[in-house]
Amino acid sequence: MDFLLSLNISCITSENYWVEYPIGLYTSAKEIDMVIKRLTSDGGKFSDSHCKTKIEKIKVVGECKNVECVYRFYGQNIDSSAAGDVIESPCFVDKLVAIEELVKAKKETPRQKWHLETHIIGKSNW
Repeated sequence: MDFLLSLNISCITSENYWVEYPIGLYTSAKEIDMVIKRLTSDGGKFSDSHCKTKIEKIKVVGECKNVECVYRFYGQNIDSSAAGDVIESPCFVDKLVAIEELVKAKKETPRQKWHLETHIIGKSNW
C-alpha cells in the first residue's frame, strides 16, 4: 500500500475561531515545501503569521505510480461538532473500488451526509 501527503493550513478568523483549509495531496515533502512557501510568502493567501500547517500521511489503496487522481469519501453528521464524528476513507486509485467501499461504509456507519471527492495529485486548491 502506498501513501500520499495531505497538506492543510489552519488560520484564525476575525471572529477568533480556527478554520482549516485543505490545500491538496502530494507525493513528496519537497512538493509540499514549495506549496507552503508560495502560500505563506508575503502577499500569499496564508501569509498571516497565525496560520499553521498540518501534513498527514494518507494511505492509498492501489498502485499510485503514474496516477493523476485519487478518490476519497467522507461521512459526517451535519448537526454534530464532535471531531470524531467525521469519517474519512483512505485514497483509492480505482473509482469503482472507492464507490464499493462507500456503499459498505454507508451500511455499517450511518451518517447524515456522505460525499465522494476526486483529488488531483499535486494540485493546490488555493
